[in-house]
Amino acid sequence: SPWGSGSSAYIMDLAYTNIAGSPVAAHGGDQATKLYQKNIFQALSSTYEEGVEYNMSVWATTASTNEQVLYLAFTDGDYANGALAASNYNLVASSTAIVVPNSGGATWNEYTFSHTATAADAGKRIGVKVYGRTETWCDDVTLTAVTPDPEIISFTSLGSNVYEIELTCAPSLKATTQPLKSTDLVIGPWAATPHAATSAGPFTTTNNLNVSGTAGSGNPVIYVESTDDEAFYGLGQP
Repeated sequence: SPWGSGSSAYIMDLAYTNIAGSPVAAHGGDQATKLYQKNIFQALSSTYEEGVEYNMSVWATTASTNEQVLYLAFTDGDYANGALAASNYNLVASSTAIVVPNSGGATWNEYTFSHTATAADAGKRIGVKVYGRTETWCDDVTLTAVTPDPEIISFTSLGSNVYEIELTCAPSLKATTQPLKSTDLVIGPWAATPHAATSAGPFTTTNNLNVSGTAGSGNPVIYVESTDDEAFYGLGQP
Protein backbone atom coordinates (compact mmCIF):
# COMPACT_ATOMS: atom_id res chain seq x y z
CA SER A 1 0.00 0.00 0.00
CA PRO A 2 1.28 3.52 -0.73
CA TRP A 3 0.06 4.59 2.73
CA GLY A 4 2.30 3.14 5.42
CA SER A 5 1.79 2.42 9.12
CA GLY A 6 3.26 0.51 12.01
CA SER A 7 1.78 -2.81 13.08
CA SER A 8 -0.25 -1.14 15.86
CA ALA A 9 -1.50 1.78 13.75
CA TYR A 10 -4.69 2.41 11.86
CA ILE A 11 -4.45 2.99 8.10
CA MET A 12 -6.37 6.01 6.85
CA ASP A 13 -8.61 5.02 3.96
CA LEU A 14 -8.22 8.22 1.94
CA ALA A 15 -8.71 8.99 -1.75
CA TYR A 16 -5.30 8.95 -3.41
CA THR A 17 -4.22 11.29 -6.18
CA ASN A 18 -1.84 9.86 -8.75
CA ILE A 19 1.03 12.33 -8.92
CA ALA A 20 3.00 10.99 -11.88
CA GLY A 21 4.53 13.99 -13.59
CA SER A 22 3.71 16.34 -10.72
CA PRO A 23 6.36 18.47 -8.96
CA VAL A 24 6.01 16.29 -5.85
CA ALA A 25 7.46 12.81 -5.33
CA ALA A 26 5.42 10.80 -2.83
CA HIS A 27 6.85 10.15 0.62
CA GLY A 28 5.89 6.47 0.37
CA GLY A 29 4.90 4.55 -2.77
CA ASP A 30 3.87 6.54 -5.83
CA GLN A 31 0.77 8.37 -4.60
CA ALA A 32 -0.05 11.18 -2.19
CA THR A 33 -2.97 13.52 -1.54
CA LYS A 34 -3.02 17.17 -2.51
CA LEU A 35 -5.21 18.97 0.02
CA TYR A 36 -5.88 22.08 -2.08
CA GLN A 37 -7.72 23.95 0.70
CA LYS A 38 -9.91 20.93 1.37
CA ASN A 39 -10.60 18.68 4.38
CA ILE A 40 -10.00 14.97 4.08
CA PHE A 41 -11.47 12.83 6.82
CA GLN A 42 -11.98 9.26 7.96
CA ALA A 43 -14.40 7.66 10.42
CA LEU A 44 -13.20 4.51 12.18
CA SER A 45 -15.39 1.72 13.52
CA SER A 46 -13.86 1.97 17.03
CA THR A 47 -14.81 4.56 19.67
CA TYR A 48 -12.88 6.87 21.98
CA GLU A 49 -12.01 5.50 25.42
CA GLU A 50 -11.59 7.88 28.34
CA GLY A 51 -7.97 8.35 29.38
CA VAL A 52 -6.49 6.87 26.19
CA GLU A 53 -4.06 9.04 24.24
CA TYR A 54 -4.62 9.13 20.49
CA ASN A 55 -1.65 10.14 18.35
CA MET A 56 -2.03 11.19 14.74
CA SER A 57 0.97 11.38 12.40
CA VAL A 58 1.04 12.95 8.92
CA TRP A 59 3.90 13.49 6.50
CA ALA A 60 3.50 16.74 4.56
CA THR A 61 5.27 18.88 2.01
CA THR A 62 4.47 21.80 -0.26
CA ALA A 63 5.01 22.24 -3.97
CA SER A 64 4.87 25.99 -3.50
CA THR A 65 7.72 28.43 -3.06
CA ASN A 66 5.76 29.80 -0.10
CA GLU A 67 5.12 28.13 3.25
CA GLN A 68 1.72 26.47 3.65
CA VAL A 69 -0.52 25.73 6.66
CA LEU A 70 -1.73 22.34 7.88
CA TYR A 71 -4.33 21.46 10.54
CA LEU A 72 -4.83 18.05 12.17
CA ALA A 73 -7.98 17.23 14.14
CA PHE A 74 -9.93 14.53 15.93
CA THR A 75 -13.68 14.44 15.38
CA ASP A 76 -16.81 12.56 16.34
CA GLY A 77 -16.90 10.25 13.33
CA ASP A 78 -20.63 9.54 13.56
CA TYR A 79 -21.52 11.47 10.43
CA ALA A 80 -25.26 11.14 9.78
CA ASN A 81 -25.83 9.25 6.52
CA GLY A 82 -22.22 9.82 5.60
CA ALA A 83 -22.71 13.60 5.50
CA LEU A 84 -20.55 15.94 7.56
CA ALA A 85 -22.15 17.86 10.38
CA ALA A 86 -22.33 21.60 9.93
CA SER A 87 -20.56 22.17 13.27
CA ASN A 88 -16.95 21.97 12.03
CA TYR A 89 -16.92 18.24 11.26
CA ASN A 90 -18.11 17.29 14.77
CA LEU A 91 -14.82 18.61 16.14
CA VAL A 92 -13.40 16.96 19.27
CA ALA A 93 -9.90 18.52 19.29
CA SER A 94 -7.77 20.38 16.77
CA SER A 95 -4.15 21.38 16.42
CA THR A 96 -3.15 24.98 16.01
CA ALA A 97 -1.87 26.06 12.61
CA ILE A 98 1.13 23.96 11.58
CA VAL A 99 3.52 25.70 9.20
CA VAL A 100 4.81 23.52 6.35
CA PRO A 101 8.03 25.17 5.10
CA ASN A 102 8.53 25.93 1.43
CA SER A 103 10.62 23.25 -0.25
CA GLY A 104 9.10 23.01 -3.70
CA GLY A 105 8.01 19.49 -2.80
CA ALA A 106 11.60 18.35 -2.25
CA THR A 107 11.35 17.70 1.52
CA TRP A 108 8.73 15.77 3.50
CA ASN A 109 8.38 16.44 7.23
CA GLU A 110 6.40 14.52 9.85
CA TYR A 111 3.78 16.42 11.86
CA THR A 112 1.90 15.02 14.86
CA PHE A 113 -1.08 15.88 17.01
CA SER A 114 -2.21 14.10 20.19
CA HIS A 115 -5.45 14.10 22.16
CA THR A 116 -6.28 12.32 25.41
CA ALA A 117 -9.95 11.35 25.37
CA THR A 118 -12.12 12.84 28.10
CA ALA A 119 -15.25 11.44 29.70
CA ALA A 120 -17.25 13.60 27.26
CA ASP A 121 -15.46 11.95 24.31
CA ALA A 122 -15.95 8.38 25.53
CA GLY A 123 -18.18 6.28 23.29
CA LYS A 124 -18.02 8.64 20.33
CA ARG A 125 -16.87 7.13 17.06
CA ILE A 126 -13.25 8.03 16.30
CA GLY A 127 -12.84 10.39 13.38
CA VAL A 128 -9.79 12.19 12.00
CA LYS A 129 -9.48 15.22 9.72
CA VAL A 130 -6.61 16.82 7.80
CA TYR A 131 -6.81 20.27 6.24
CA GLY A 132 -4.15 22.04 4.21
CA ARG A 133 -3.76 25.14 2.08
CA THR A 134 -3.62 25.12 -1.73
CA GLU A 135 -0.21 23.52 -2.31
CA THR A 136 -0.08 21.25 0.74
CA TRP A 137 0.45 17.54 0.09
CA CYS A 138 0.15 14.74 2.67
CA ASP A 139 1.13 11.07 2.77
CA ASP A 140 1.61 8.15 5.17
CA VAL A 141 -1.07 9.08 7.70
CA THR A 142 -1.33 6.90 10.82
CA LEU A 143 -3.23 6.88 14.09
CA THR A 144 -2.07 5.05 17.21
CA ALA A 145 -3.67 4.69 20.62
CA VAL A 146 -1.73 4.53 23.89
CA THR A 147 -3.45 3.34 27.07
CA PRO A 148 -1.60 4.82 30.07
CA ASP A 149 -0.78 2.69 33.09
CA PRO A 150 -3.04 3.18 36.15
CA GLU A 151 -1.63 5.79 38.52
CA ILE A 152 -2.25 6.91 42.09
CA ILE A 153 -2.84 10.69 42.20
CA SER A 154 -3.29 11.23 45.94
CA PHE A 155 -3.46 9.32 49.23
CA THR A 156 -5.52 10.92 52.02
CA SER A 157 -6.12 9.82 55.61
CA LEU A 158 -9.78 9.94 56.66
CA GLY A 159 -9.07 8.82 60.23
CA SER A 160 -9.91 5.49 61.91
CA ASN A 161 -7.21 3.77 59.79
CA VAL A 162 -9.15 4.46 56.57
CA TYR A 163 -7.48 6.09 53.55
CA GLU A 164 -8.85 7.49 50.31
CA ILE A 165 -6.86 6.80 47.12
CA GLU A 166 -7.54 9.04 44.13
CA LEU A 167 -6.37 7.40 40.92
CA THR A 168 -6.50 7.37 37.13
CA CYS A 169 -7.30 4.18 35.25
CA ALA A 170 -8.61 3.65 31.74
CA PRO A 171 -11.97 1.83 31.85
CA SER A 172 -10.56 -1.08 29.86
CA LEU A 173 -7.96 -1.72 32.59
CA LYS A 174 -10.25 -1.61 35.65
CA ALA A 175 -11.11 -5.31 35.29
CA THR A 176 -7.44 -6.32 35.51
CA THR A 177 -6.14 -3.75 38.02
CA GLN A 178 -6.16 -3.91 41.81
CA PRO A 179 -4.54 -1.99 44.67
CA LEU A 180 -1.24 -3.43 45.87
CA LYS A 181 0.51 -2.92 49.21
CA SER A 182 4.00 -3.44 50.56
CA THR A 183 5.77 -2.51 53.79
CA ASP A 184 9.13 -2.33 51.98
CA LEU A 185 9.32 -0.06 48.97
CA VAL A 186 12.63 -1.50 47.75
CA ILE A 187 12.39 -5.26 48.12
CA GLY A 188 8.63 -5.80 48.50
CA PRO A 189 6.85 -8.11 48.24
CA TRP A 190 3.77 -6.42 46.77
CA ALA A 191 0.46 -8.12 47.45
CA ALA A 192 -3.18 -7.40 46.68
CA THR A 193 -4.82 -5.50 49.52
CA PRO A 194 -8.53 -5.23 50.45
CA HIS A 195 -10.32 -2.13 49.24
CA ALA A 196 -13.83 -0.72 49.02
CA ALA A 197 -15.91 1.62 46.92
CA THR A 198 -16.93 3.65 50.01
CA SER A 199 -15.11 4.65 53.18
CA ALA A 200 -17.55 2.53 55.22
CA GLY A 201 -16.49 -0.69 53.48
CA PRO A 202 -16.79 -3.60 53.31
CA PHE A 203 -13.09 -4.00 52.45
CA THR A 204 -12.45 -7.06 50.30
CA THR A 205 -9.66 -8.35 48.07
CA THR A 206 -10.72 -8.55 44.43
CA ASN A 207 -8.90 -8.91 41.12
CA ASN A 208 -10.39 -5.65 39.81
CA LEU A 209 -11.01 -2.11 40.95
CA ASN A 210 -14.23 -1.66 42.91
CA VAL A 211 -14.83 2.01 42.10
CA SER A 212 -18.03 3.96 42.57
CA GLY A 213 -17.12 7.44 43.77
CA THR A 214 -15.08 10.25 42.26
CA ALA A 215 -12.89 12.98 43.69
CA GLY A 216 -13.59 16.66 43.15
CA SER A 217 -11.31 16.46 40.12
CA GLY A 218 -13.54 13.81 38.57
CA ASN A 219 -10.97 11.05 39.03
CA PRO A 220 -12.16 7.75 40.56
CA VAL A 221 -11.43 6.96 44.21
CA ILE A 222 -11.15 3.78 46.27
CA TYR A 223 -10.70 3.24 50.01
CA VAL A 224 -8.29 1.03 51.98
CA GLU A 225 -7.67 0.21 55.64
CA SER A 226 -4.23 0.05 57.22
CA THR A 227 -2.83 -0.22 60.75
CA ASP A 228 0.80 -0.44 59.60
CA ASP A 229 3.27 2.12 60.88
CA GLU A 230 4.51 2.47 57.31
CA ALA A 231 3.09 1.08 54.06
CA PHE A 232 3.33 1.76 50.34
CA TYR A 233 0.58 1.42 47.76
CA GLY A 234 0.50 0.87 44.02
CA LEU A 235 -1.83 -0.30 41.25
CA GLY A 236 -1.43 -3.37 39.06
CA GLN A 237 -1.36 -7.14 39.51
CA PRO A 238 0.66 -8.94 42.21
